[in-house]
Amino acid sequence: MKSQHWQETGNLIVGIWLFLSPWVFRFFHWVDMDTMNFLVMGVAIAAIAVLAMYMHAIWEDWVTLVLGAWMIVSPWVMGFTHNTVAFVDAVIAGLFVVGIALSATYRDTHHMDDESAGAH
Repeated sequence: MKSQHWQETGNLIVGIWLFLSPWVFRFFHWVDMDTMNFLVMGVAIAAIAVLAMYMHAIWEDWVTLVLGAWMIVSPWVMGFTHNTVAFVDAVIAGLFVVGIALSATYRDTHHMDDESAGAH
């Protein structure tokens, strides 16, 4: 396993949380798109985090950033702003994912700068 950074662990935790939160907050309904959004995005974010733990690539940070941004806007796009718990959960989790992804992108960009400086 490649060395693990806190960003991957953080995204794994948020991904698991997104998957579990419909049950925790009791807004789980198989037929509701907001529930499916939480389940699919939770699995996607967690899967990318696990993938990044084993073979990290810069694209994973950007995909995670997009997924986090989607979670922030999804209550408006999918029309579940009336469900206050799901709305707040989606926005806060999305903000965490975006923040973690930006941190990982900065880390990777800074690391590449260090490597190119040492190559000269």
